[in-house]
Amino acid sequence: MQKGMRPAACPFGSHRSIDPEGTLPHLAWKLDPSLPIHENELLIRMKTLNINAASFERLRLDADNDPAQLIQKIRSIVSMRGKMQNPITGSGGTLAGVVEEIGPRHPAYGVLQPGDEICTLVSLSLTPLVIEQVKSVDLHTGQLEVEGYGILFETGLYARVPEGIPTNVFLPVVAEAGSGYQANLLCRPDMTVMVVGAAEKVGLLSLFSLRQKLGNSGQLIAVTMRPEILPELESLEVADRILLAEGSDPLTACRQIQGELGDQAIDLIVDCSSTPGFEMFSILMSRERGTVYFANPAAHYSAAGLGAEGIGKELNLLFYRGYIEGHVDFCTELLRQYPALVRCFQSSAEGRIRGLYYCQNERIAHPDNIPANIVIHGPEMTEILRIAKRIAAFNTTVLITGETGTGKDVVANILHQFSDRRDKPFLKINCSAISENLFESELFGYEKGSFTGALRDGRAGYFEEANHGTLFLDEIGDMQLSSQVKLLRVLQSREVVRVGGSKAIPVDVRVILATNRNLRRLVERGLFREDLYYRINVVNLYVPPLRERQDSIFPLAQSFLQQYSEKFGVQKCFSPDAKTALLEYSWPGNIREMENIIQRLLLCSEKNVITDGDLRREFQKNEGGGEPYLPPEPAPAGGEEDEEMRYRAAAALCRSTREMAAMLRTSQSTVVRKLKKYGLHPSGA
Repeated sequence: MQKGMRPAACPFGSHRSIDPEGTLPHLAWKLDPSLPIHENELLIRMKTLNINAASFERLRLDADNDPAQLIQKIRSIVSMRGKMQNPITGSGGTLAGVVEEIGPRHPAYGVLQPGDEICTLVSLSLTPLVIEQVKSVDLHTGQLEVEGYGILFETGLYARVPEGIPTNVFLPVVAEAGSGYQANLLCRPDMTVMVVGAAEKVGLLSLFSLRQKLGNSGQLIAVTMRPEILPELESLEVADRILLAEGSDPLTACRQIQGELGDQAIDLIVDCSSTPGFEMFSILMSRERGTVYFANPAAHYSAAGLGAEGIGKELNLLFYRGYIEGHVDFCTELLRQYPALVRCFQSSAEGRIRGLYYCQNERIAHPDNIPANIVIHGPEMTEILRIAKRIAAFNTTVLITGETGTGKDVVANILHQFSDRRDKPFLKINCSAISENLFESELFGYEKGSFTGALRDGRAGYFEEANHGTLFLDEIGDMQLSSQVKLLRVLQSREVVRVGGSKAIPVDVRVILATNRNLRRLVERGLFREDLYYRINVVNLYVPPLRERQDSIFPLAQSFLQQYSEKFGVQKCFSPDAKTALLEYSWPGNIREMENIIQRLLLCSEKNVITDGDLRREFQKNEGGGEPYLPPEPAPAGGEEDEEMRYRAAAALCRSTREMAAMLRTSQSTVVRKLKKYGLHPSGA
């Protein structure tokens, strides 16, 4: 045994699993990253973490795009679990670094030398890690510059970083290399090939991989659901045709693309889309007995198989392959052959083609999935969900009201997920956090040289960044009056003018707003513009406080207990009398308060059972709270035009006059009278 090393252990790394002990590393909640290494392990001094796109997107949203918060979340996961595995998505990523020490019984002994730069080809979810310092994070690529170390097991795959290829390019490419190489192997020079989700990481790699195989023969078709990316895909000059699928469902999208292609048969489809539920698009587009390769691991394989069966189409269905022998060498040569491919994967600081390979636009949730931090239980929340799902289908402005911590941001997310904009950007902006003097430049952007400290090339504002998607303006009640008039102008014209510019830029943005303040009261006090109030109060969704949702309290508490028990690796439960305490408490801080209390009890309580007494002691600490929220009062008529607009929107969304009365916060008799006046009727009538 080499001095300073521990004896050789399990080649798969089960000796590093400490919770549960002895299991395979990717199944373990916690790994042991302690030194020294074993004789059949390899120690890497880390330089870069490449976080899996789904995991990074979830972390980025949870951190509200704040780099400091995001870094803290990642460090917390690694510290707690001894590896980088997102407890929600279950995914990790890969790393790059320098070889520091090699055990004599590791396969790389004598092949690699200390100081060699390598990338791991195995997930961070099974790699023991220690992060000592995070130097920077790239919000576009999901890469972090770090100091620390990782441990590679005997069976762990790696690749030496080739000379002349930047590490930050090679790392994400080799992570997708198996899929890119498989696409190449399936292709013949005479084929007509379609890449679905062409702007995804694996989609970009597959395009160049297929081009290499097709040469000047056959035909390569790129399909994207992102209209803003079309010019950038065209600039690559790799696809013969680039088509836009704008449909909100597979059948509509299929009809659009078939309308463009006519009767042209597709021999091979490489589906790289991260949009769940769109598997049927590729099934429908393929010729009879054609091949469909689902290159993205996010694909639902059973949905694809059952879908093909359902329409009676015989297909050769193939699914994601992470590793194929020779895939690293193939992709290395591909990078050398196509400089444009290198540019696609370069970091934003080095001139990456804007929009391509952008984590924000990668989907992580199925539109039918409700976010984990809201429990749909009880009549109040069931009704909110039903109305939100109906509203989502209409491109109308929505105002979400309710106390702090009730879950207004979650309702906004549901509205986006169920809309036909679900695959476009969803940006959340906290209006109270933007100072008055920065409001215009942040929301509308600015031209180069417009003010001291401006970026050399200027910057697009949030409205432009959210184009074709959804912009969620939270805490709208805290916006200054001078900013309100500027927002009103954009909502009316659907155009923005950058600071220092003169050109009006059209924007197609669905705007959702939220506040914990009573806007009608603010209008009366002269603190909120009345014209803006009428403009945004088209459809109002009121999220009731937790104390008014008795049926939701215990299921929600159980949900948090389960979620954080899994996250912290602590198994605890409620005692029979705990339910009484939960139901009797007023919950002034609502869902956010409950979430914090459950976390504290899980971490601080020495017992495995959370009792009535434990809860009441926590409640005593939290007693007090601020001024209670007052629900919005019925809005007086703001002119016949505004009134008719509100009733038209409500009639389109509701199935009865009772539903309309609840939405508009007025009496049913008033609704009947107004419907008659404007010649309207509910959608279900």
